[in-house]
Amino acid sequence: MTKSMLRAACLALLLAGSGVPTAQAAGPFGIMSDHLFLDGPGRVCLIGNGQIRRAIQRQGYSKVYLNVQNGHYIQARATRGDWVYLLDVNACTGRVLKGERLRPA
Repeated sequence: MTKSMLRAACLALLLAGSGVPTAQAAGPFGIMSDHLFLDGPGRVCLIGNGQIRRAIQRQGYSKVYLNVQNGHYIQARATRGDWVYLLDVNACTGRVLKGERLRPA
């Protein structure tokens, strides 16, 4: 069994037990670089790095670089106005939870 087949099988088992309808979750199967998160009881979250970057950009940031992932959260660096920020982002929704000014841009 190849690595991608094993991932797909594990994902299918997870989704089957999570109560998420298969048709709703079947779309992202082909994108194996995306992330799979269990976001609360019975809720599966599939989101890719590109989607996270776009979500951060929609909140007014540019030059977005994803740094470190820690469970449901991801750390990113981005520019807004004249400053570079270190951001804590919900990796399931892309919502910026906290921003800390690092240095002038």
